[in-house]
Amino acid sequence: MSLTEILRRLKENSAEKNPALAELVDRSARELRESGIMERVLHVGDKAPPFSLPNIRGESVALSELLGQGPVAISFYRGKW
Repeated sequence: MSLTEILRRLKENSAEKNPALAELVDRSARELRESGIMERVLHVGDKAPPFSLPNIRGESVALSELLGQGPVAISFYRGKW
């Protein structure tokens, strides 16, 4: 089963369990698309600009330092936890 199929099924199951939440997610995604954000973000294969961010211990970590150790995957979480 492809990732696309898995995600489609998860979305359908979620919508069945909580239609209000599914509508909120769909509306938010639509608003983001309509904002034009996809023309301003990095895409697969693009190179990220140099940057540093704090790690979980509050220590600054530069992308260049991590790239010196091998490939890097970056995940950004929206909001505070």
